[in-house]
Amino acid sequence: MITAIPFELSGRRIVIELMKGTTNSLIVGTGEGNSENRSEIHVMIDSMNNLALKDALTGVYSRRYINEKLPIDLVSAALLEQNLSIIIADIDHFKKVNDTFSHLTGDCVLKKFTEVISGCIQRTSDWIARFGGEEFLICLPGAGAGRAAEIAELNMRGNK
Repeated sequence: MITAIPFELSGRRIVIELMKGTTNSLIVGTGEGNSENRSEIHVMIDSMNNLALKDALTGVYSRRYINEKLPIDLVSAALLEQNLSIIIADIDHFKKVNDTFSHLTGDCVLKKFTEVISGCIQRTSDWIARFGGEEFLICLPGAGAGRAAEIAELNMRGNK
């Protein structure tokens, strides 16, 4: 699959082509070679990777990231014979918030919710993704049930 994205760079029109190969990964590489605009291109590629894998509203990973990363973490945990805990977090009665106070208020609630969740995890291997709507997946590679319960309880109380 090839996607062409035109943009302006130093007053010139450039087209970046994203090619999705047999790996089924959406991570875009920078390749090798020299260019005077290489650092700007790196920034642009990082930006495109974030667009593909991050939820625009909350800033946490997207459902697409779950589809890419979770199978890797599951296989890794099995091969290394390590724990892997997953927490599914859902905001109860969220539709009522949107219907009563507006979707803008609902957006603020989602942003604050992800801030609270993000404050509860500290390891770089842990990650959060928006599964859909007001549902989130928290993946804790290497964490047992006790650690997962601790993080879930912190999230429910809204404490950091």
